[in-house]
Amino acid sequence: MIQILILDDDVIELKGLKMLVEQECIEVDQIHCAANVEEAKNIVKNNSVDIALCDIELPKESGIDFAKWMVENKIDTDVIFVTGHAKFIYAVQAVQLHARSYLLKPISNTELRDNVTSCLEYREKLGRSSKRDAKTEEADTIQMVKQYIQEHLSEDISRNDIAKAVFLHPDYISSIFHKETGSTLTDYIMTERIECAKERLRCTRESISEVALNSGFSNTSYFSKIFKRAEGITPKQYRERN
Repeated sequence: MIQILILDDDVIELKGLKMLVEQECIEVDQIHCAANVEEAKNIVKNNSVDIALCDIELPKESGIDFAKWMVENKIDTDVIFVTGHAKFIYAVQAVQLHARSYLLKPISNTELRDNVTSCLEYREKLGRSSKRDAKTEEADTIQMVKQYIQEHLSEDISRNDIAKAVFLHPDYISSIFHKETGSTLTDYIMTERIECAKERLRCTRESISEVALNSGFSNTSYFSKIFKRAEGITPKQYRERN
C-alpha cells in the first residue's frame, strides 16, 4: 500500500495539495496530512509512509528539521520539498538531505504527478519495501548511473538526463558520483567514450568518423584531439598498432 504524507501549516495549501494528489496520483492508497512537524513525526512513526511532500517554513520546527530527523532515525520516507520560498540555502540543504525534488509553489498537476511517479519508480527500482542502508543505496545509484551512461554513450548525455533517468536531483548525482568514484561525471563519460572508441578501432572496420560518432563524438577533429591526449597516439595509429 502506497502512502503519502503532506506537511503544510497553511490549511488552504494543505487541502489543495491533498486534492491534487487524489486527482493526479491514482497509485497512492492513503494520504496523511500534518500541520506541523510534531504531527508529521507521529504519522511516520506509526505508518509506512513512502513519500513526504513537505513545506519548509513551518512554526517551531521546519520541513528541513523534519527531513533531518527522519535521516537521523533511519525512517525510509523520501522527501519532496514543496515551498513558496526560492532560497538558495534551502536548495542546498535539500540536496544534502538527499531530497528527491525541490518544487516551488504553485505547482502544476503535471509537475506533481511526474515527481511523485518518479519517486515511486525509484523506490521500486531499488526494492525499497524495507529499510536500506544509505551506503548501499548510494552504491546502487552509482551503478544505475554507470549503466545509463553505457547505454547512451553515442548520444549527447547531460547531467540532467542522467538525473532524470535515476529520479534524483542533478546536484546530488554529481556529489555522490564524485565521492564514490573519485571522478566527475564529465571525466567518467569521456573516459568511457575513449574506451568505446578503442574497442571499435580494434574490432570493427568503421571509418574514423564512424568510430567517433558511435562513441559519442559529433566532431571527428575533436575526437582525434581528445584521443591523442588520452592515448598519446592518433586513432589511426592506434588501429594500425592493434
